[in-house]
Amino acid sequence: MAYAIVSGMGLLLAPYFIGTYGLAGYGQILLARTFLPSGFLALFDVGLAENTTRQVAAARADGSWHALGGALVLLAIMAIAVGILLGAALIIGAQPIADAFSIPREQQPGFVRIIELTAVLEPVLLLSLVAEGVVKGFERFDIMRTIEVVAALIFGAIAFAAGYAGYGPNAVAAALLASLILRFAIAAVSALRLLAGHGVSWHKWSAPVRAEVFGWSMTMIWSKLIGMMQNQIASPLIGLIIGPAAVGLYDAVVRLPRFVKAIFSLISSTVLPLASRLRSGDDRAGTARLAYYGILGSVVLTWPVAIAAAAFSQPILQAWIDPSVSRHWPWQSVMFGIAMLSVPISFGNAVALAEQTATRRLVRLAAVQTFIQLPLSLLLVHRLGPWAFVLAQAIAVTATFPFQYRVLRDALHIDRALALRMTGVALAAVAVSGAIAAIHEPANFWELLALGGAAVLCGAVLGGLMCLSGEERQLIKAMVRRSGRFSP
Repeated sequence: MAYAIVSGMGLLLAPYFIGTYGLAGYGQILLARTFLPSGFLALFDVGLAENTTRQVAAARADGSWHALGGALVLLAIMAIAVGILLGAALIIGAQPIADAFSIPREQQPGFVRIIELTAVLEPVLLLSLVAEGVVKGFERFDIMRTIEVVAALIFGAIAFAAGYAGYGPNAVAAALLASLILRFAIAAVSALRLLAGHGVSWHKWSAPVRAEVFGWSMTMIWSKLIGMMQNQIASPLIGLIIGPAAVGLYDAVVRLPRFVKAIFSLISSTVLPLASRLRSGDDRAGTARLAYYGILGSVVLTWPVAIAAAAFSQPILQAWIDPSVSRHWPWQSVMFGIAMLSVPISFGNAVALAEQTATRRLVRLAAVQTFIQLPLSLLLVHRLGPWAFVLAQAIAVTATFPFQYRVLRDALHIDRALALRMTGVALAAVAVSGAIAAIHEPANFWELLALGGAAVLCGAVLGGLMCLSGEERQLIKAMVRRSGRFSP
């Protein structure tokens, strides 16, 4: 529910911002967010949140609370130091950044002030990652969800009020910074209370702690680089090459598929505890069954959704954003296809986490995917505009998918019949969604909802009947119940 609220706020705000400020103003808001730790600058956070979570989890497991105090002091100093360096760079480059992104002259002074304010707040924003890492390390996901929901609702309320009162897009960017400061305050208080409850004291770190923290940070930098180049780099590059209006248009088209992809990824998260138990017991047969039926069940549950969304992509954009944006529907359909292909890889990767050889090969393939995607995007951008980044991602994902699947199949000893059964599910969903979309074009939102829902339901039922036995369908029902109880 919390995830739905946070993500749903973004889906609600996107058409509101486009209607209020136009695509250029919406793009300007997105470009201002680029310089947050959750944006392009995620590359430089050196895995602060993940490192902190790991340190807290280790202390809970072995009682090393004294060592944790030193590790947290080191992580806090790292956050402040990196924040100061990033902030100094942003202050120096604020005006050149506004020029490079082609921000309109009348908006430039406000945009520069937002960049400068972001620069001043960088140390606090990075410290927030440490505080949230503590909360996650204690597995207090209830607190984490509260933090996320409160910050999202506060931002949404201020943003709606700013637009209604006639303030410009820079006011929305300032509202986001205010919500992030509130998020830091709640996270910091929660983290300090949790640490105090376990008697954690603050002191200088030991040499082994320093080596462990730095070593993990170096490991995370490579992961952050790949993630940033795959998911964060498109908007700033589009802003630099084309301008803010193209950034707004690109985000409007890819936002819903990215939301769907994130929802799909929650299914993979539900398998982690069971996969860990099987691996700790060296149950290879059980791990293979989990991977086989888990991937197949995930495909049956998610692929009909992605295929139906792709089939109704034009009316979705027309009802959600604007008729003028709906003419770009083929690119949204492509992004739904990318979300679809991520499902079996994500689930298999979650099961294979303890297989070091497989994990290393998957990381290398992710790097190959990235280094196909980025140069191809830049090569095509002058011909295709922002859609070069969609096409390049589709080509890179499609090219590496067979190799990723083969790595998982070999590492987890998955039966070769799985690929044929996944193909059957896809063909059933395509047939059903294609037929329904061809028979009748929805005239309004409610018709779209009814037809889309019918396509998803019928596609899933047909795929399940064609490719699953009765026992397998019961296993998928159990998976759905587990995913409904997912808390992190």
